[in-house]
Amino acid sequence: MPNWCYNQIAIILPEELDTPAERQVRWDILRDLKHHLDTAPEGEREPFSILHPVPPELDDNAAHTWRVCNWRTKWEMEVYDYEYKHNYVFMNGPTAWGPPWGVFRHLESLGFVVEIQFHSSENAEWGCACGSVNTDGVFDIYSGWIDVDDEEDYLANEILEFDEEKGRDITIEECIGYLMTEEFQGPDYNPEFRVLERQWMIEMFEDDADQMMESYEEWKENNPDKSLSDAKKEFQVLREWFLNKIERGNEEGKYNEGQYLELMNSLKDTNLNYLRELWEEHTKKFELSNFYSGDNREPKLVGIYA
Repeated sequence: MPNWCYNQIAIILPEELDTPAERQVRWDILRDLKHHLDTAPEGEREPFSILHPVPPELDDNAAHTWRVCNWRTKWEMEVYDYEYKHNYVFMNGPTAWGPPWGVFRHLESLGFVVEIQFHSSENAEWGCACGSVNTDGVFDIYSGWIDVDDEEDYLANEILEFDEEKGRDITIEECIGYLMTEEFQGPDYNPEFRVLERQWMIEMFEDDADQMMESYEEWKENNPDKSLSDAKKEFQVLREWFLNKIERGNEEGKYNEGQYLELMNSLKDTNLNYLRELWEEHTKKFELSNFYSGDNREPKLVGIYA
């Protein structure tokens, strides 16, 4: 069996007008494609036979060679789902080896606008193309694998160092960012699609990131001396304290909905140094020298310590 590549494809009619004959060719192709997708039984859809058909005079061996050379994949795309609008067709499904670049280049030569996103864990490749912009990324999926029995595993220790610096556990989003860019950050992926949506690519990476996280957790269990530092303990205590304080304030009606959400979001993305600063600001009001430095009257202790 081949390595599989999962694709999202949009074939879009151009906004620019050219000759009536060229427009008619594109309309005929989309009409035939729609009819085929609507009528072919599930599992028997063959969109490339409409979009870039194999010459009928070729025998099986020659047809296989032609597909490899002209589709850049040896088999048809298995269409999981599709959508048809007034000016585009959308399809989603896997192809063998990699994206069918030959089909897309052929469609572009006919004047179509083609958008694609592709992801293959087996090939360790991902990327997109939309209009004149092409992003063809390669990620080393093996970099997301952790040897859970190796105390010196490179990636596990990199994540541990990141955890120590932030004072919190790494997130799935940051693991996805690592797989895409080798940086622990949120995914920086914003192609200017007309039809496709970037979230599909992020979701395709989630399984890889989940595997990475599970391996890291197992690695920590096997290496308990490295599993929880003093910094992470301090972060968890402070974060829990501020979380409870915000919840109490919300229950007492101290915040409107917008203020409550803003406070909760700030805790979601915070780090240890910021929480230490907040704690320092909070504890200042317990110092009477600070309280009396203003024009305050004798304090009501219940109000201060609440």
